[in-house]
Amino acid sequence: MVQTPYGVVFKPVDAGIVPVVKALKKVGIPTTISCYGHMEVGGDGPYVEVESPKAMKLQMQLDTDQFFPISREYEILVEEIEELNLAEHRKLLQLIGAFYKHREPLACINRALRVIGFQEEDRLVVRSKSFDKARLESQGTRFLRSVGSNGIRAKKLRRYRREIEAFAAFLEMGMFLPQIKRS
Repeated sequence: MVQTPYGVVFKPVDAGIVPVVKALKKVGIPTTISCYGHMEVGGDGPYVEVESPKAMKLQMQLDTDQFFPISREYEILVEEIEELNLAEHRKLLQLIGAFYKHREPLACINRALRVIGFQEEDRLVVRSKSFDKARLESQGTRFLRSVGSNGIRAKKLRRYRREIEAFAAFLEMGMFLPQIKRS
């Protein structure tokens, strides 16, 4: 466990999501928070958050300095943070685009990318968070909490995990990756 400047304690990366985090790191995408998904209260699906390390440092400065929220200095820092994070967001979107462009043809030769039982809600998306941090997750994850039956929720969670694992396998193969400008 690690104590952060904000006093928050983070647990180690979930074993199931490690391949995704490593694959993203390998292609130059910085990750901050991740989860393999769980059935406990809330029932989140698997996700990985992406944030520029430079933006994180600026965010800490924004949080610790005594800026008035509507001051010009504050606005400049927020814009810089957003622009740094949006650059990472765009890289992640390129990777997802390449993944889905090649997903079906590759499924024939790579069992990790199987398409059997694929539904649109399984599709990986990038959602913006505060200051345009990005979260990679399956499209249906937002509604996982509202599923009443534990059996249905467990089935959806398995599908969402398979999809993010297939994405990690695709990144590990590295043969169809778009040219991404590394920062």
